[in-house]
Amino acid sequence: MPVQAATQELAATSENLNFLGSQGQWAQYRASPLQELLLYSSTSNFNVVSKKLVNVKSKVKGVGAIGAVKINEISKPKSQYDGQCVAFVKAVSKTPNIGTSSWTKGRPVVTKKNGKPVFNNIPAGTIIATFNSKGKYYGHTAIFGDCTSTGINVWDQNYIYSKVVGRHSIPFTGSGVNNAYNYYVVNVPA
Repeated sequence: MPVQAATQELAATSENLNFLGSQGQWAQYRASPLQELLLYSSTSNFNVVSKKLVNVKSKVKGVGAIGAVKINEISKPKSQYDGQCVAFVKAVSKTPNIGTSSWTKGRPVVTKKNGKPVFNNIPAGTIIATFNSKGKYYGHTAIFGDCTSTGINVWDQNYIYSKVVGRHSIPFTGSGVNNAYNYYVVNVPA
């Protein structure tokens, strides 16, 4: 029987998790469902290497333009992955040199029992993602916040609006990256 390499669950640093969890640095992009974008002006204490200002027009009447933030890939200069979901989770977890090819599918964030969601006690700050049938990363990755009766709350990039950081809920309905049942914890080599 082959020996399996030790793995650990990937997570945001506690400093970055505390920053993301603070209310003051978010602006409402859409009211229903609630979607918010991270304000660039609030990121002086956000411990990431590379970030950029992106102006976004809010869909909420009276809000106007939002100076949102885009997190760039820090393992490669001028990477094609700048602004992507992977660049964001690698930056907030301080794992720029662990490629997605090293990611493995961990435990599910939620399962279904008798047609109802069952939360699997994933700690806030844990990196989650969608995977293909072979257990390889495919689709989208985010930072888990918490679980509600309608879905999971996450922080991510390139989901609400192209290439900017946001926070929102992923529902239990939908398909692909738009369904909370399709998310699993990201494991990396220990």
